[in-house]
Amino acid sequence: MIIEMEYADLHIHSTASDGMLKPEEVIDWAIKKGLKAISITDHDDVSQIETSLEYASKKGFELIPGIELSTEYSGTEVHMLGYFFNYKDKELIDFLNKLKDSRTERAKKMVKKLNNLGYNIDFEDIKDNKTIGRPHIAREMIKKGYCKSMEEVFDRFLGYGKAAYVERYKLSPFEALEKIKKCGGVVSLAHPGLIEHINKEVLIKRLVDWGLDGIEVYHTKHTKQDVEYFERLVNKYNLIPTGGSDCHGDLVDGEPRLGDTTIPYNSVTMLKKLSYNNIKR
Repeated sequence: MIIEMEYADLHIHSTASDGMLKPEEVIDWAIKKGLKAISITDHDDVSQIETSLEYASKKGFELIPGIELSTEYSGTEVHMLGYFFNYKDKELIDFLNKLKDSRTERAKKMVKKLNNLGYNIDFEDIKDNKTIGRPHIAREMIKKGYCKSMEEVFDRFLGYGKAAYVERYKLSPFEALEKIKKCGGVVSLAHPGLIEHINKEVLIKRLVDWGLDGIEVYHTKHTKQDVEYFERLVNKYNLIPTGGSDCHGDLVDGEPRLGDTTIPYNSVTMLKKLSYNNIKR
C-alpha cells in the first residue's frame, strides 16, 4: 500500500506586506497545488490573519497563523518566523504598529535618497501598501524603467551599505523570539543560508539558549550544501526542520512559486504540539 505524503509551505507573503497576491489568492493557489497547509508569514504584520483564517475555513483548508520578523544581529539581517501564536495579543499588536511606523519613515528616507541621486520616485505611489518595505520601492524603480530586476535595484541602491540604504529599527533576533514565545507561539530561524558575515552555528546556539524551536532548512534559495548543513544542526540541537517557498507572488509560466519548496506535514504536527505546550505553560 502506497501512502501519499502531505506537504506544507510555511513561508509565503501576501499584499499585507510585500507580496503581490491577496491572502485569498494565496490560499486558492495552495489548494490548487494540492498542499495540506500553508502559513502566510507577512513581514511584521498580523492585520490579515483573522480574515485569512475565515476564508481558509470556508474552503476547508488549513492556514497556520504566521509572521516574519526582521531583526539585526552583529550588523547582519536575520529574519525570524513565528507560528501558532496569539495574533490578537495587544502587546504584540502595539509593538508591530511601532515597527510599521518605523518602516514608513525608513521608506520615506530611502525615497528621498533616490530623489537626491536623480531618480524620480514619489513616496505617494507606494504609501498605500499596508506594510511598506524595500521591495515596494524596488518595484517602483523597475516600473519607472530605472532598473530591470529586483536584484539590480538591491545591488545598486537598496542593499545593505548601498547608496539609498537606510538603517532599520534595531530589533534583535532574541527580542523577536521572546515576543512570539510570550504569545504562545513557536519560532524558527528563517533562511539561515542567506545570512552573511557571521558564524551561523554560533547564532543558532545562542538562539537555542533563548528557546528557538526550529530552523528553516528548506528554502527556495538554499543550496544542497545548505540543506545538508542545516539538517545536521537540526539534529544536533534537537530542533524542528521547517521550510517554504518564500513566495512573493511573482509568476513563473503563469504560476506563483508557492509550493515549490515545502516540508512534510509532520513538521506542522510537531510545531502544533510545541505551541500547545507553550499555551499550557
